[in-house]
Amino acid sequence: MITTLQNTVNTGNRSVLMASHLMDDVERVCDNIVLLHKGRLAAQGRIEDLKDIDREIEIHVWGGASKLEQSMTDAGLVVRREGRIMRIQHIGEDTTTKILECAAKTGAQIRRMHEYEASLEDLFLVIMENLGYEVKTSEDLLRNPVSARQVDAPQSMGGGSA
Repeated sequence: MITTLQNTVNTGNRSVLMASHLMDDVERVCDNIVLLHKGRLAAQGRIEDLKDIDREIEIHVWGGASKLEQSMTDAGLVVRREGRIMRIQHIGEDTTTKILECAAKTGAQIRRMHEYEASLEDLFLVIMENLGYEVKTSEDLLRNPVSARQVDAPQSMGGGSA
């Protein structure tokens, strides 16, 4: 079905209105999106333009990861870490330079560095977080079925999240 939709859009030079919660499928077929959450407009626009909201640099670190993380945080960088893989918010043109300076200062080895391409699901979560919602990922829901039933709207709107 996705291949048929892609052919309709690309070779048929036509537009398709697609409603889906399967973000990977949407990204394969669509150039523009409208993100809705609980019936309300959360964001709209070109997928590529919206992805600029959440630009990150991903690094793979060998040795001294904790020291590097602390050094980057002290340098004003926003770091998300899972083991030896870190994602740093791309704030300006000097972000990469700051990362390398912190690595040189701490003696950490950066084995790989690249611009991280956020998925549409990542983008949706960032947009919801920016709007004050605590949206749970599939992994969160499977891990804790009780909290999955809690309303994810901000408390000011009658929800259960912070």
